[in-house]
Amino acid sequence: MSGFSLNLVLQHNRVSIRYHMTKLQVKFNRITSFGGIVLVNRLFDHLSLGKVINETLGLRSTAHNGYQWDEIVKSLFNIYLCGGDHIEDIISLMPSLSQAPGSHVTSSDTIGRGIKQLTTDNITYTAKSGNTYTFNTNEFLNDLLMKLNMAVGLFKSGQFLDVDFGHQFIPTEKHDATYSYKKAFGYFPGVASVGDVIVHVENQDGNTPVKFCQAETLKRLLASLRKHGLSIYRFRVDCGSYSKEIVETRAQQSVLSACVKLRKCLYGICRTGWLENH
Repeated sequence: MSGFSLNLVLQHNRVSIRYHMTKLQVKFNRITSFGGIVLVNRLFDHLSLGKVINETLGLRSTAHNGYQWDEIVKSLFNIYLCGGDHIEDIISLMPSLSQAPGSHVTSSDTIGRGIKQLTTDNITYTAKSGNTYTFNTNEFLNDLLMKLNMAVGLFKSGQFLDVDFGHQFIPTEKHDATYSYKKAFGYFPGVASVGDVIVHVENQDGNTPVKFCQAETLKRLLASLRKHGLSIYRFRVDCGSYSKEIVETRAQQSVLSACVKLRKCLYGICRTGWLENH
């Protein structure tokens, strides 16, 4: 009798376990590994970034099925967020990205044409030595960059910022890349940032000396920040900004505080009496 009772208990436990097991049911047969990008794109629309992009860059197409700038930027944005590193990666991503309601994913050719339309002519400067160096400032896209930074709430008008400026060598085998002291071909853009947020970029030849025409770059940077109601509290640079012209530019542009990583450089300026005469 006791054995029979034990058997009943075991059977009852097995039934109870089966009853509480989670049941899985497929609700939708189209499953994508990039479903998270839908939430990112939804935030993109919620912050009205597309409106900012189109108002800044203007109307791109009047055709009913034409692509506007915000759709091109969003498609390019999605490529890198999904792990791609070439424009052509949109081809493999398109089936997944197109599943989102209201999506309008562009082709790689459309993205390429859009990027080409946004390019600006290079500016060539000649040094006293006779060497020429090419810059590309693209103030149009730098303005869009700041408008997007403001739109997502990274900065507010009237704010004082701590700005870092430096040059970042980017190795590349592009046809216009030049040989650098880094012992490689590439570009050498000047980049300004606030924390980890980029606020200004200007491309340069890979062999451009860091001091060359840096004062002009800083003037454009400061003008861009002032346009959006921002001021610089501290301006941090490296020893590449140790020159009379660059220090004068910072003083003329009402930068409250400037820090050069090599303090001995500033000490040397003071010892020469240059500051006493300016």
